[in-house]
Amino acid sequence: MKSKWSWKLLPLLIALTTFGAERPAKPNIVLMLIDDLGWQDVSCYDIDEPSPYETPHVDALAKRGVLFRDAYSPAPTCAPSRCAILAGQHPARLQKTHVKGGQPPKPRNAARDRLIDPWYRGGLPVTETTVAEVLRDHGYRTGHSGKWHVAINHNSYPKPTDHGFDITVHGRGVNSKMKPHRLTEFATGNTDDPYQLDANGFPKDSVTEGAISFMSDAKAQPFFLYYATWLVHYPIQSRSKALLEKYCQKLGVPFPTNPDGWPLDGQRNPYYCAMVEMVDYYVGQLVTYLETTDDPRWPGHKLIDNTYIIFTSDNGGAEGGGKEVYTDNAPLDQGKGSTNEGGVRVPLIIAGPGIKQGAETQVLANGLDVYPTILFWTRAAKPQDVLLDGCDLSALLTGNPT
Repeated sequence: MKSKWSWKLLPLLIALTTFGAERPAKPNIVLMLIDDLGWQDVSCYDIDEPSPYETPHVDALAKRGVLFRDAYSPAPTCAPSRCAILAGQHPARLQKTHVKGGQPPKPRNAARDRLIDPWYRGGLPVTETTVAEVLRDHGYRTGHSGKWHVAINHNSYPKPTDHGFDITVHGRGVNSKMKPHRLTEFATGNTDDPYQLDANGFPKDSVTEGAISFMSDAKAQPFFLYYATWLVHYPIQSRSKALLEKYCQKLGVPFPTNPDGWPLDGQRNPYYCAMVEMVDYYVGQLVTYLETTDDPRWPGHKLIDNTYIIFTSDNGGAEGGGKEVYTDNAPLDQGKGSTNEGGVRVPLIIAGPGIKQGAETQVLANGLDVYPTILFWTRAAKPQDVLLDGCDLSALLTGNPT
């Protein structure tokens, strides 16, 4: 008997099969923690004179989700903030309140000082349960790329693999110091150049490449990526000579001939401008990968459709000082290292499934809120022995962010 099957129905059958699948219950999480990025160092946050920094990719990310106008880092320096974000507890509770630590307390000047600073830890003890450990035990592939500094220094114990990360990619990437100074070792198009310029003229960044490689290897299962770029931390430099020239022209300043210092105040440092645009470009590479890569766990969809992205900084902008001004947090007072507003106010953008798009909020938020919010998104149980100091922001993000 002749079959009544019609090949014309095949596309409809494929569509019903492909798009009928429900979104996987375990979403991907990408935490982007930028180093020393100031509150007004991305143009979507600019509230006073137009910023020279060009950040189209971060601006586009803000349109995907919620931009927090009043977000804060857990501390005014990097190491305690990173420990607090990963462990979900205030730096004082973790006894990690500054960068180095772990040594017996002593006066800074024995002949002059009558008081000494209190003792504080050198790193995050392995007895603390990080969000990476919770997610790994919940079936996630966990990866770290870039800066760590959750120990007494960048390479000491405990390492990322001691705190729940399956994969770690260390290194400074494009932030590695240019030698003998920052007007040498500009990236080229040569294939043997470790910072080879791409088709858009941006240097290759091993930190970003490591993050994309991790997502590529892990995409068949839910993944948690902790992208901890060294940019825009010191050394203040640009491996892209073209970007440096671009901002010299934009700022109306001559191309530098002396590599030592930059005396102009405000947001008028062309090296720093180039660094901000570079980190924006690398953020764009991560988002583009998510947008263009098929999700093997959700046929017919891209990874971005089931990925939450958190973009923030570990402390307020580093304004520099002495011979060189990096940036300016005005109208906020002070910068990195200060508990005044400029030292702890940070950009925070959160995007993902069900989150309001193109929204802004003045609701207070903190890096401590990352841990409990991720627990809700992933339906991972909070460990019984963990006390979390932050708030779950999920209802705010999907409801009325204002």
